[in-house]
Amino acid sequence: MEGATKAAEDAAKQEDAARIAKTNADTKLAAATAAKTKADQSLTQVTTDATTVKDAETAAQTAEAAARAKPKDTDLQKAAAEARQKANDAADKLAPSASSLLTDARDKLGGM
Repeated sequence: MEGATKAAEDAAKQEDAARIAKTNADTKLAAATAAKTKADQSLTQVTTDATTVKDAETAAQTAEAAARAKPKDTDLQKAAAEARQKANDAADKLAPSASSLLTDARDKLGGM
């Protein structure tokens, strides 16, 4: 009988170890799933921002070409300047300057 008791105790220990391993694996899976979701969201946002930059740049180039064709047309000059500003703003959103990235990093570290 003593051998059977020992075997039952060993089985219970193995079951506990397996349960702990499963819990740890489930925790890691949940964290990985959350990280993937965040990465997918970031990819979607970057793709959207890249499309916005491309469209804004095309609009700016079109407006600038029209303004060059009629240099005395102040409305075209103004429209070209506004279109260029929009394109620059869109590009800055997609690819911020190193300075602003450092500032953001400092702000985040300061809040920790």
